[in-house]
Amino acid sequence: MHQIETVPKTDSKPASNTKLQTDVPLLTETHLSLDFWLKKTSQTGQPLLSRTDITQLNRHLIETLPDMVDIFAAPAFYRDVEIRKLIKAVSHPSTNPRYDNKGEPLSAQHWQQLEQKLALSKLAAEVPLQFALVTTRSKVRTFPTNEPVFSSITDHKLDRFQETALFPGEAVQVLHQSADQQWAFVRNYHYSGWVELKHIAQTEKSVAQQYVSSDDFILVTGATAMTNVTPEMPAASAVQLEMGVKLPRVRQHAPVVNGQ
Repeated sequence: MHQIETVPKTDSKPASNTKLQTDVPLLTETHLSLDFWLKKTSQTGQPLLSRTDITQLNRHLIETLPDMVDIFAAPAFYRDVEIRKLIKAVSHPSTNPRYDNKGEPLSAQHWQQLEQKLALSKLAAEVPLQFALVTTRSKVRTFPTNEPVFSSITDHKLDRFQETALFPGEAVQVLHQSADQQWAFVRNYHYSGWVELKHIAQTEKSVAQQYVSSDDFILVTGATAMTNVTPEMPAASAVQLEMGVKLPRVRQHAPVVNGQ
């Protein structure tokens, strides 16, 4: 659940002098100006909700929407039938025709091979709940594979195995691993799916909870931001952060961090 932050008013116009070309209905170049939208509200620069209001709204969403969960309120263990149900709700053969990137239809054997990647037979009777923090933007997939799948032979614009994405700093439950142990089935506050292990860092529940609930944080309000290039720590070097990413601020640290 993200905090709502206000953005200071600035004069913002499209940087390019080229004529806008778009297939978005009714979109004009005027709509790309920040002032166009700021002039439509009488509360420019004012908080929309207080911190208490935000907390109450987030709690209301979790209590009323079936797909919203408080991942930190879950029990210490899941039963195997619960994990199996969560996985099969996402990872199952489509009832519609699907094609690979060569235009070949996915056969029954292909679907069986994908289901074998789920390693459902390896589920223990009780699965201890583990947590992780997302370290780099990651794709959430229908099956534990980067293999694209399409709904037609000619249209390759929409990969049907692409569910959503996770962003740095988000916390997830880690519920299972794929047969090749390269993917994890994870659950965040509104979605479940398969994520490559290289994009997450497993940690204790208390660490993950403290990380995402910090009251002293930095929020990315621009389109993107990048972390510093840090040769001594490649995993944290030049990491792309999108608008809305929230990271806790470190107030006290050594004068030299990673050689800088």
